[in-house]
Amino acid sequence: MVAACSAQSPSGAAPTSGTGDGQATPTTGSDATQGSDATATPAGGGGGGGAGGSNSVHFVVTSPLLNKTGDLPFVALASVFGGDANTSLSYADTSTNDVLGILIIQGNVAISYSSSSGGATVAASSCTSTDLHVDATSASGSFDCTNADVLTTSGGIGKGEIKGTFSGSK
Repeated sequence: MVAACSAQSPSGAAPTSGTGDGQATPTTGSDATQGSDATATPAGGGGGGGAGGSNSVHFVVTSPLLNKTGDLPFVALASVFGGDANTSLSYADTSTNDVLGILIIQGNVAISYSSSSGGATVAASSCTSTDLHVDATSASGSFDCTNADVLTTSGGIGKGEIKGTFSGSK
């Protein structure tokens, strides 16, 4: 379950760029590869879009059921850049099997996090975004989802918060 979150810049609209014709630029060909040959791209050095560095996501989950902080590298082959209209970003760590997805559609953001190591899934249900930038080749920004749904493999169901910063580019 993933719920959309509002992404607002100070002007009330999510800043975007693209081809200039107002249309999304879908990714096709080898950049849209899906399946078993998608691998994590190592996180870049410091600086850039947040504590996790470039091409990574830094996140914090706070909940009575799960408290976790982490950095996951960007998975370019499992991501699609379509500008503000349709961008899906994937971050994963194959050593822990932790995965975080960011979906940006029409300026709305949805976050989904699954942790094999933590035994939980977190789905965003109420988010704010700041410094959101999406175009046909890159995306970055921050998110804060204060009313996230948290589900554990032991049957626990509750609420929590997931927040973080991200960047990803082809």
